[in-house]
Amino acid sequence: MTTYEDFRDDLKNVKERLSMMDDGYWLKISDLHEESDPNYGKYPQIIIRGLDDPPKFKDNLNRRPVYNVEDDCYVSIYDKKDRNRVQYKHMVYQIPNQEKDLTIQKALREQLNMEKKSLKSIINLFGEIIEELIDN
Repeated sequence: MTTYEDFRDDLKNVKERLSMMDDGYWLKISDLHEESDPNYGKYPQIIIRGLDDPPKFKDNLNRRPVYNVEDDCYVSIYDKKDRNRVQYKHMVYQIPNQEKDLTIQKALREQLNMEKKSLKSIINLFGEIIEELIDN
C-alpha cells in the first residue's frame, strides 16, 4: 500500500520535473576534486532552480556569476575548506530541436506544453490525495 511519505516523495518529483521545464536548472560542468577522484561527489550534478536563483551552499563558499559572450550564465564556486572549484551552467529544459521542419518544431513545443499541463494536473491530484490521507 502506498504511504503518505510515498505520495509526498512522488509529488516532490513531479514538482521538480515541472520546475525544470518551466525555469531550467543548473548543471555541474566541472568539479576539480571529482575529476581527480570520481568517488568525491560533494556537489550535486543538477540543481533545479531558475536563472535568477543560482546554487548556494551553506559552507560559506564564495560564488560569483560569470557571463560568457553568448550570455550563458555560469556560477563558479570556490570551497574555502578543501580548495575545490566547481562550475555550474544554467540550462533550459532540453527538447529535440534538430528538425528543420517548422511543423515538427511546433509539434515538439506543443507536446512540451501538454506535458507541463499534465504534470500540473498530477500535482493537484497528489495534493488532494495527501490532504485526504492527512484527514483520515
